[in-house]
Amino acid sequence: MEFLLDATLGTLEESAKTVNYELFASVARFANAWSALIITLLFSPGYYKELRERFRTYAGNDTPPKPSSLNALVALGEALDDNLGIENEGDSDTDDEEASSASRRDSNASSVTKERPTKPSSRSKQGQAEARSYAAFERLPGSGVDEGTSNRRGLLEDFRAWMEVGIVKFFSAWRNGVRKMLFLPSPKQEPKNVARDMIEETIEGLKWDRVVNYDQRTTEDLIRQAGYPYEKIMVLTEDGYVIQLDRIPRKKATRVVYMQHGLLDSAMGWIANGVVGSQAFAAYDAGADVFLGNMRGCPPRRHRDKSKEGHSYWKFSMNELGLQDVPAFVDKILQVKGIEGIEQPQIDLVAHSLGGAASLIYLISRLIMNQPHHISRLVLLSPAGFHHKKIPPLAWFFVLLYPLQPLFIKFSPGLFVPTHSLRVLFQKLMEDIHSLPALSDFVDYIISKGFLGGDKSSWHRSMRLPHYNLSEGMPGTSYQILLHICQCWKWQSFVLYDHGPQGNYETYGTVKPLDVSAYYHLLDIPVHLVGGSKDGIVPAANTRLHYKVLRECGRDVTYKEFNYGHLDFTVSVKDELKVYILKLLQLGGDQVQENGSKTAAPTQGSPG
Repeated sequence: MEFLLDATLGTLEESAKTVNYELFASVARFANAWSALIITLLFSPGYYKELRERFRTYAGNDTPPKPSSLNALVALGEALDDNLGIENEGDSDTDDEEASSASRRDSNASSVTKERPTKPSSRSKQGQAEARSYAAFERLPGSGVDEGTSNRRGLLEDFRAWMEVGIVKFFSAWRNGVRKMLFLPSPKQEPKNVARDMIEETIEGLKWDRVVNYDQRTTEDLIRQAGYPYEKIMVLTEDGYVIQLDRIPRKKATRVVYMQHGLLDSAMGWIANGVVGSQAFAAYDAGADVFLGNMRGCPPRRHRDKSKEGHSYWKFSMNELGLQDVPAFVDKILQVKGIEGIEQPQIDLVAHSLGGAASLIYLISRLIMNQPHHISRLVLLSPAGFHHKKIPPLAWFFVLLYPLQPLFIKFSPGLFVPTHSLRVLFQKLMEDIHSLPALSDFVDYIISKGFLGGDKSSWHRSMRLPHYNLSEGMPGTSYQILLHICQCWKWQSFVLYDHGPQGNYETYGTVKPLDVSAYYHLLDIPVHLVGGSKDGIVPAANTRLHYKVLRECGRDVTYKEFNYGHLDFTVSVKDELKVYILKLLQLGGDQVQENGSKTAAPTQGSPG
């Protein structure tokens, strides 16, 4: 009787788990298949064939077998600490530890190039999990954020795992109840089931935030995980904002590379591509002391006056970024290097998108006031400022709302996902999308074609960055920033914030907002502009306007255009861009002109 009971309930339990797996797998296959069909019909007729070839590359010709659900959950329990626990590898104050970091980093790089995993067999025990890890390896060098996260789960995987836990517990209770009803003796010791025991310990012994398995790594975690030293520096601006400067310290270096992020981004964008694919790591390896600025809107989002940490915190435009944040960062870099015995470091500024506009505002304001700016060279990657040549469809929404600006400024808070729960939910949706190649491509198509003017960036990947999921907040921006960009479109020039005739007269001494580009003739350092032919956020036509004005002023300027989308300059850096920027900065090679030829000194160039 006992044998019959155990066999019957065991069969029913395994059948329920199989149905549970097939249910969620069918949902995933349905979403992926329909996404591929829609892309094929509406966007790219040859897409379906391309997708099949991609699948063969990753997983072979046969579909990988379904993994044992119990084994998958056990693997989940074992992987939780590896995915979420980031080990700090000591302080970065000594040269010995920098050497140790370099050794670890070299080891990491060599493992990328030499220890290539074998493509998993479609009939291996790990099956799908191994195939997914292999696919993650194929994304190198863009593995900084992806590294160590192949077991990260989306909503579908969470629901399936919890359903399976429920099935196990339901049949366990049913088995015990039937035994009591039939007056069957309880076994003195149940057959050893290592998998089930580990599942119960995992589920009962972990807190919610670890069971749901989301990525909370910070910029510090990613830098230390890559084997580099790290230092966090808090900076106070003149108007009381507390902002953060992340540093990859090389304390004896006289060369400093200061990198400034763009809209809805943070310092993480410069190191998100891993050891061999990130611009910040490349600059450090070339001998520079690297500083990564986080402008207001990024965590920790604090103010010296606690009463201004709510709605009033978000009352800032590009003016404040360029007149408050960037100068505060530069002054802090000078202070830190001075304490370390480097009195006059050479600071090269590399800025992306909104960070480029803020950097230009900083430089022009210092030059107008005849004050030193301490910058030796400026590299602008798809910089904001000019926006009237072409704007993405999404920007028209804010242009149409321009007449309602007083209402929005008064009542609109910052633009960000407000609660941690919603951010976790959003990231898990991104994990589901990322795990289905056709669905992820479909999301990229919709974002690119429908909202961002055909921008070819990998948007679904960028939205998986951990900085959008931190409990302390995500990178946000203010409505006034977007309004300021609309004003640049309205005035058809790169202007400071338009306060209205009276406000402009009180702020700038004229009834019109100050035109930043009208003072480009004051720039006294080499300026290198880089545009993207597939950039829909700041199209290359707008970037070339900066070049045109600078060239007409006779300034020291070069321009080069890559076949990139907007985020390819940070999140998805390719080797050609990385090498080009290092040469512009004269790190690890001579400087190059926009046509790729070397020269001993910066020269002017023309768009190709």
